[in-house]
Amino acid sequence: MFKREYHCLVAGLPDLVLERDVKNFDFKTLVRDVYDRTSEQDQMYIRELFLEYDFMNFLRILRDRDDLFIDKGFYSLEFFKERLDVLKEHPELLADEIPEHLLDIVRRFLLVQEVDDQTDAHLDMASFTRLRFYQRVEKSGNRFIRSWFQFDHLLRNIQSAWMCRKLNKSVQKQLVGYSEEIEFFVKNNLPDFGLRHEISLGEQIFGLFEESETLDILEREFRFDQIRWQMADELTIFNYFDMDKVLAFLAKADILDRWLNLDKERGTELFDGFVKNLVELKNKNL
Repeated sequence: MFKREYHCLVAGLPDLVLERDVKNFDFKTLVRDVYDRTSEQDQMYIRELFLEYDFMNFLRILRDRDDLFIDKGFYSLEFFKERLDVLKEHPELLADEIPEHLLDIVRRFLLVQEVDDQTDAHLDMASFTRLRFYQRVEKSGNRFIRSWFQFDHLLRNIQSAWMCRKLNKSVQKQLVGYSEEIEFFVKNNLPDFGLRHEISLGEQIFGLFEESETLDILEREFRFDQIRWQMADELTIFNYFDMDKVLAFLAKADILDRWLNLDKERGTELFDGFVKNLVELKNKNL
């Protein structure tokens, strides 16, 4: 298949450095400029790169948590609000406006509202949403998209499994994936789950776990994003001017933007809340 190359676009992209005090960085303007200078087919890949935000935003809006809305997806907050009543009552009426993989989130959400144990329902809904997202992007026609999110999926599961092991709690409900993938983490008792030498950047990932006792939560998460940044470079080491190179640039821009907009107080609150939820679940399972 013919792959379009963007010599002028790539040559004109700014150099990005993952630091938390970068000045004059306008993520939205940057993405819009890149989007407007790519083909219609490649624009679809840019939308896929940020599709995760649409998935999670759908769930947040359904839960009336528009305060958590992240304006990086294809659908705006106004789009959701104008259709919220219909989404909650007759989602099938929006089939012409919203793709099936997102309407599937709505149907599942309406189903779990009938569950008595809302703690488990909450966890199940979040895991279901993320799994549907990974299932969608693994079908992408772009190699970078598939590889990037395969790595993201694995890294998130490794982080969750490591945290569960540290808290001596059940792994199954915290991981996202197919049963055989989850079973791998459940049954593997090795400190590195047998993955250190089997996956890309395994040494860096498990080296960071070994060092993590000396790091605060924010610093550890920042270091994991440094690993993601490195993966974006590794996936495009032999790509110079094609769409994969452009997508890797946008993936890194997204990481940088996230840290520039995450103040220390809010970040600590978010990550402390994550740990608190895990501890509460551990106590519940005792």
